[in-house]
Amino acid sequence: MSSATASGEMTLSSASVPTTVLSEHTASPSPQSNSNDSVVIRLDAEEERLFSTLVQAANAFSQGTIPLSNHSPHVIDIRVAGGWVRDKLLGRHTHDVDIAIDSVSGVEFATIVQSYLQQTSPEEVHRMGVIAANPSQSKHLETATMRVYTIDVDFCNLRSQEVYEAHSRIPTTQFGTPLEDAQRRDFTINALFFNLRTNQVEDWTGRGLINLKQGLLVTPICPTTTFHDDPLRVLRAIRFAVRYNMKLDTALEDACRDAQVHETLHVKISRERVGKELEAMLSGKSAKPQEALETIGRLGLADSVFCLPGEHDGPIQGRILGQAWTERDAARLESLGWDEACQCIAMLPPVLAAFRHTIQTTPRIATQTDVRMLHLGVFMSPFRHLCYKNRKHKFIPVTTFMVKESLKFKNADGNAMTVTMENVDKWKDMLTSSRSVPVDRLDAGLLLQSCKNQWITTLLVATVSKAREQPLQDPLQHWIQACLNLYRAIIDMGLDECWNMRPLLDGREVIHSLQLPQGPLVQQFLLEQKRWMLQHPNGTREECERFLHRRKHEMEKPKHESPIMAARKHSH
Repeated sequence: MSSATASGEMTLSSASVPTTVLSEHTASPSPQSNSNDSVVIRLDAEEERLFSTLVQAANAFSQGTIPLSNHSPHVIDIRVAGGWVRDKLLGRHTHDVDIAIDSVSGVEFATIVQSYLQQTSPEEVHRMGVIAANPSQSKHLETATMRVYTIDVDFCNLRSQEVYEAHSRIPTTQFGTPLEDAQRRDFTINALFFNLRTNQVEDWTGRGLINLKQGLLVTPICPTTTFHDDPLRVLRAIRFAVRYNMKLDTALEDACRDAQVHETLHVKISRERVGKELEAMLSGKSAKPQEALETIGRLGLADSVFCLPGEHDGPIQGRILGQAWTERDAARLESLGWDEACQCIAMLPPVLAAFRHTIQTTPRIATQTDVRMLHLGVFMSPFRHLCYKNRKHKFIPVTTFMVKESLKFKNADGNAMTVTMENVDKWKDMLTSSRSVPVDRLDAGLLLQSCKNQWITTLLVATVSKAREQPLQDPLQHWIQACLNLYRAIIDMGLDECWNMRPLLDGREVIHSLQLPQGPLVQQFLLEQKRWMLQHPNGTREECERFLHRRKHEMEKPKHESPIMAARKHSH
């Protein structure tokens, strides 16, 4: 492993690690030839072609073949940085290539590469994009982006000291050395380089490779300092730990719990960036949403990620865990809510596992489980009875606010959460009743029509919520079985997608057949038709029409003035 000099300073020699570079189809070295102090990097054909081109372009510049304004010819050291090196050492496939340059800017080096390709392979020249030095996308320096052959590459120079303003997470930086650049990165496992000149991995922190083998997430400098400077790294720590199955270093975990760090999430980090980090935890091939949400809750970060409406949004009202919400007691009640959220999300895995096993043995249906919204719904469910009045004097569920405003997720996600939270308690009631009496086709169909393609997600959220009510008297397994039985009953009745069934008579035909005046009464009979169709899935148009005439006759009986007569009077 790398070690420092006698003076304590890292050098290129001490940072370099013996590296075996293999081509895509080269056999792996035997265990005897791969010592504990060496590493293996395997390159595919496109990566070999890319890296060769970058070195040749740099050589052309150093030989004076390609000029660059304000720079005399000199040797440029080229390093692949961060995630690509980490993933290669873990044996993962990756084409996320970030190039770090030592003596020119990323834009300048990308210009050199463009000029080289123009001379050698003009058909491979692509446009270069430039990301400004002060964006909100975690880009601390001006960065050039360009497609080279089939790979998208980011070019940036090595960074030095970073100076953070009080209310910003974007620092002011200068050109730096590999050591300075490694020390300013978020975690030691992301501070590794692959030097294209020497074909060796470099570990300038002296801990990156060790931490990678240990499965330990550590910051290059004091974690409290790095999190105060850039609190987004708190969420990145959770994402990396969960995705790569790593443990958080004790000092790092303590820093994650720091109340001042939590506060800076509100001050320095845009809600869009918080949402993107959470999205990366919820989605993707290696995502583990349950573990991510559990970790967010365990570290006390839930109230910083899922912010409640503030004073400028409107006062919160309603109940949480059976207690009335008051501003005076808001902090305690919110804390109770997130404690319950952690309990709920911990119960989801057995529910989801049992459900996934069940769907393999039942007829395939169109509706799929929305895993993203399922985890969010379970985690947010303790807050489903809270709302606030917005500026248009409309009551908005707090859970909808969390999705649309705190996380800045799509409107479709906010609408899906609204539907889920509004119907959880109805599904809980049906779960309870289904344990003693057969499932009523009409009730189930109307509930599915209310939830539409969120019905399975809402059913599973309700199962967890129901199991949390009396966990000692009614074990989780009882409610899992009730959930599976209810699901099978709905499938057996053919109710999936019942919200898409076309009416046998449209509104105009209902008016003509029943001789109705236009108005709300038409909607009432359309609802009557929908209920009848749910109860009679094989019914004909003629049978439905006769039913509607009977209902009209019943409504016209002279017990009191019928709705139809009242509607006719009103129309005159």
